[in-house]
Amino acid sequence: MIEERIPHGVVEVKGAWVSEDAVEKSELFHFLARSPIMSLTILNARFTVGTAGSDYHWREWGSSGGVIATEIPPAPYPSEKYQAKVIWWDRETYPYLASSFHAVSALHEIAELLGGVRILPERHASGQAS
Repeated sequence: MIEERIPHGVVEVKGAWVSEDAVEKSELFHFLARSPIMSLTILNARFTVGTAGSDYHWREWGSSGGVIATEIPPAPYPSEKYQAKVIWWDRETYPYLASSFHAVSALHEIAELLGGVRILPERHASGQAS
């Protein structure tokens, strides 16, 4: 699974969390859920890989277009309380898998970061599936 993706570019995301007392906690958490999309786009990689250890995080990563790698068994991390699962984002599919909120938000944020540069292949911009 990993080996066949390496030639297309893989970015690993790590260490995303939000403090319980953070101001605008929900907005910050949603932004972090889109960071894998921004990473793969800005770094011109096809894939981003990360892990998450709870249902709440799996749902949020999934709503940003991430897909749990069911072929890889979960591992207890950072403690037995959590079961970390590997999650992949694919530049070719996330626009179709992400919620409209995350897809549109990510496109605007990336365009702002890149100064208006086109960030999707033409087939995505026209609505055609890959």
